Amino acid sequence: MITRVKERWELLEQELAQIEEQESDLVYRYKQMLDIVKFYCNEICQLYDTENCYTLSDEIKFFKEWKPLFQSRQYYFTEMLRIETEINALQVSKKKKYFKKELCKLKDHCHHNRHIYKYLRTNSKEFDHLYFTKLKPNQSKYDDQGESTIIEDGYSSLYDSMAAKIKANELLKKKYEDELSIITNIPSEKLSDIYGKAIPFQISNMKWTESKAAAVELLYSLYLTKVFNNGKSDLADYIRYGEQIMGIPLKETFYKTYNEIKQRNDRIRFIQTLSEKLEEKMNSDDEKDPLPRKK
Repeated sequence: MITRVKERWELLEQELAQIEEQESDLVYRYKQMLDIVKFYCNEICQLYDTENCYTLSDEIKFFKEWKPLFQSRQYYFTEMLRIETEINALQVSKKKKYFKKELCKLKDHCHHNRHIYKYLRTNSKEFDHLYFTKLKPNQSKYDDQGESTIIEDGYSSLYDSMAAKIKANELLKKKYEDELSIITNIPSEKLSDIYGKAIPFQISNMKWTESKAAAVELLYSLYLTKVFNNGKSDLADYIRYGEQIMGIPLKETFYKTYNEIKQRNDRIRFIQTLSEKLEEKMNSDDEKDPLPRKK
């Protein structure tokens, strides 16, 4: 299967290159490119759907690498078609503002979905069997914006659309920086110094290495204490936030894990450990440099 998908990618690249060489209107070319990409996206999904003999490794490779590669071009040309239409009549000063705003959108997308950005960019594999294997119709997956959605087809995984969006955003980031470079006459590699952190994707190397049960304990405690957004966020917001900052899947098994915690003798094991460690640290500090306690 993977060999046949690679062949389709080579054919797609050839057809896109041929369209790129045309001297037709740019909007018309983007429309052509988008139509071609949609055709090949549909074709590789049908290939996967009709293929009966593939390994787990091939399945993961399809949903983690190849399907997102094709789909990223669909996202990219969709955006380029929109942008070319919107900036056509803009003055140079407004184009500059426009592309800076688009770069900020990319940064926001990265921030809100940083756990999967980090997972893919660090070439992590420990959750591939959850993130990039086939889901059944009517199961939930994450769309290109990181929102949960019900799928109807038989060739989707939990994060394939998000992986495609990330690849597309990398292409768009370069395109926006190149356009800004032309407008401002500033080399694209120096734009980050001028426009600050709105341009680069900042990915932390912090990674949750405690148990999933510990994460559930912590997040549920934070939710019950209403520590974010003046208590207006629901538990689903806390779960999603935990997935983002911890880089681990939580949504599908959160309540199952919570029920398992309730059956333990030491129900709040992790929370108690946090309290004990902080108390130990403070006591140790007191021994080194005693301070009078307030009564």
